[in-house]
Amino acid sequence: MNTVIRCGRLFTATGEDVICGATVVIENGRIAGVERGLASGPKGAEVIDASKYFVMPGMIDSHLHLMGANTNDFMRERFAVPSGLSLLRASRHIEALLGAGFTTVRDCGGLHALNLRRAIKEGVIPGPRIVAAGHVLTQTFGHADDHYLPIEWVDHRATGRGCTLVCDGVDECRKATRHALREGADFIKICTSGGIMSAFDTPEHVQFGIPEIEAVVASARDGLTFVASHAQNDTAIRNAILGGCRTVEHGFGIGDETIRLARERGTIFVPTLGLDRAIIDGGVAAGFDGWAVDKMISYWEIEIEHTRRLYESGVTMAIGSDFLGSPLSRMGQNARELSLLAHYCGLEPRDILIAATRNGAAACALEREIGTIEAGKSADLVIVDGDPLASVSILEDWAAIKGVLKEGKVASNRGL
Repeated sequence: MNTVIRCGRLFTATGEDVICGATVVIENGRIAGVERGLASGPKGAEVIDASKYFVMPGMIDSHLHLMGANTNDFMRERFAVPSGLSLLRASRHIEALLGAGFTTVRDCGGLHALNLRRAIKEGVIPGPRIVAAGHVLTQTFGHADDHYLPIEWVDHRATGRGCTLVCDGVDECRKATRHALREGADFIKICTSGGIMSAFDTPEHVQFGIPEIEAVVASARDGLTFVASHAQNDTAIRNAILGGCRTVEHGFGIGDETIRLARERGTIFVPTLGLDRAIIDGGVAAGFDGWAVDKMISYWEIEIEHTRRLYESGVTMAIGSDFLGSPLSRMGQNARELSLLAHYCGLEPRDILIAATRNGAAACALEREIGTIEAGKSADLVIVDGDPLASVSILEDWAAIKGVLKEGKVASNRGL
């Protein structure tokens, strides 16, 4: 079955100007072509009239966690809530993501994503395309090593809980990478620095040496995939780049020389303002530990300043909310990230849309499959009542998301 979308304004994310009056032809779930003007398309094709609307590629959240949390009490969610229950909650969260216009998400740590990905592919439940890390690799006393717990409670291989793999030295890092791949990881997530939401380390802590990072990257490459690194200081970011990581998550604390290195190597940065701002604004009322809120506040200005510097330097940037699905970071509200980048960091709307589409595809290593509206790509599209190029905040309004197509099929229809 062929489908034709008659677009009032078409943003292809390829770099060309918005096309006023265009027709997108879809065959077997893929874009067959883009024509200027409002054409009728092939005989017998289903016609979607979006002639009053703005059409753009499906959005990509390149950093979130499908935890299935129902509260902000993450210790309780991890140890007291049955895994099956949180998985069922997460299945509703992915429906919300798709309805909000996110046709692809990259889960940067969490085992539910592995099963959700399979269920979506099988057609059991609706949801966005999921690119999943599954486990997170950390050194002992690393960002994903839950320092407040006994060490024997942390590693998933011993406990069956959480998603952490603790590894030290080249051999352990290689084995942990292979374990993550064995469990179904699409890519590997590591932590090369400390962080804000870990109790006893800080973003200034450097974690994993370059030989360990190289071992993870080499093992991932052997499995035909890539590595993403949580990194929040200059040395940690530089180590991740030199070690061969494809993406740097968060990425603040970076220096000018490392920015130049990142441009040379083509490293992709994924800043994550959404969860951080939510914790600053509502973390105390939500019951977050005081140390976590205080740390978030103390690093906020650094985070937005360095995100602005990354943008102005011309490095490739994708967008990531770091949302968890909890009341403070509900799935479906992820477009808040786009508004925060505009408000706090001065990104232009066009560049934000590119970050949320074309660059997101690159962060997922799916640039040949998604991210732009052009012949041969998967037909993932969002139909918007309004102009995101005038204000990206329109994408936060579900009522403005008139339609969502994933792989050529209508996943959401609000009055088309």
